[in-house]
Amino acid sequence: MRKLRRGIIAVALCVAICFLAIPVMAFGPSSDVIYDGIDVSRYQGDIDFERVAASGVEMVYIRSSASGDYVDPYFRQNYERAKAAGLKIGFYHAMSARNETEAVQEARFFVQTISGTQPDCKLAMDFGAASSLSASQRNSIARAFLEETERLSGLKTVIYSSAYTARAIWDETMAEEYPIWVAEYGPSEPEDGQWDKWVGFQYSNTGRVDGINGNVDLDYFTEDILLEASGEIPHPDEPKPDNPSKQYIYVRVERGDTLYKLAKKYDTTVQSIVSLNNLSNPDVIIVGERLRIEASGDIPEGAVYYVVQRGDTLYKIARRYNTSVEEIAELNNLSNPDLIYAGQRLLVRSGTLVREYTVKRGDTLGKIAARFNTTVSRLAAINKITNVNLIYPGMTIILSQ
Repeated sequence: MRKLRRGIIAVALCVAICFLAIPVMAFGPSSDVIYDGIDVSRYQGDIDFERVAASGVEMVYIRSSASGDYVDPYFRQNYERAKAAGLKIGFYHAMSARNETEAVQEARFFVQTISGTQPDCKLAMDFGAASSLSASQRNSIARAFLEETERLSGLKTVIYSSAYTARAIWDETMAEEYPIWVAEYGPSEPEDGQWDKWVGFQYSNTGRVDGINGNVDLDYFTEDILLEASGEIPHPDEPKPDNPSKQYIYVRVERGDTLYKLAKKYDTTVQSIVSLNNLSNPDVIIVGERLRIEASGDIPEGAVYYVVQRGDTLYKIARRYNTSVEEIAELNNLSNPDLIYAGQRLLVRSGTLVREYTVKRGDTLGKIAARFNTTVSRLAAINKITNVNLIYPGMTIILSQ
């Protein structure tokens, strides 16, 4: 049956190419082994999967969840019945995140929802992105979701996408890292995009299958959408409480930073940063704010890692940590203490960390003092400010010593 179907697809494609006035480039399946499939959600209602399987359907993708708090009411029933009918099963999440932090939260919700199940297919992301987001933003948000899903579940992922989005939105890096399950209705093969092969092709949204009342999406899937090994999905670990024996670095937030970017850069998690810094809203971090981040690896007793920021000098860092330039140079084996660079990790041994704040446009010393529960006179004394009315954006204000 699969060989016959492949022949029909190939003949139809050849006919289309020969007779269309303006030929359209298409991309084909990733392998010769193709499965008949469907994808379902609550909109299909109560499904008789025994009859579905008897009709020739071999694989089903089931919507498990959407956004950050919605579980499809038929998810568990569909999974259990499809499993009992012997169908190969995959799950998809309808994501609606508008930033990377929300994407990470949705990934955790997705994996929590499907924990305890045993899918046969890669976990799918269906990203219904808002039109107000740029292509770059959509790619960053999608990557955050996919990476976190793979990290938490231990399973590979796949992108579900319209053919238009595959051409116009997703970038080459996404195409290199993740396979695509593409949707396009009408042509026998989807139009070309960043990918040269598909692992899934949704070719109709008005299909009819015995055992399902009403329309259902029809798909072809290749063997490459299958997981190499199928096991039970674990429940994501909850963020662990702070361990006083661990070491930490302190990072100053720069323009364009997000918790997701910082977590990825320093090999930690958004949840860990939120917990360590008591952040009530993970979407709101302030330029100039200092965040505590758990450091990896063994470091000398009494020392912490500091990540050099733009404009830093060893003198500024030493002053901030109540230590000396010589001490930092010795700890880090620096031959030239005048030569450090942004992003460099330096060991700093310190008794008391100096808190600081970077002045922003519109700030006054009075506003800063009120925000950090101190006084104008104390800030002026610590920073040797002679004119309390004269501060400027980018200026570093030491808050305590």
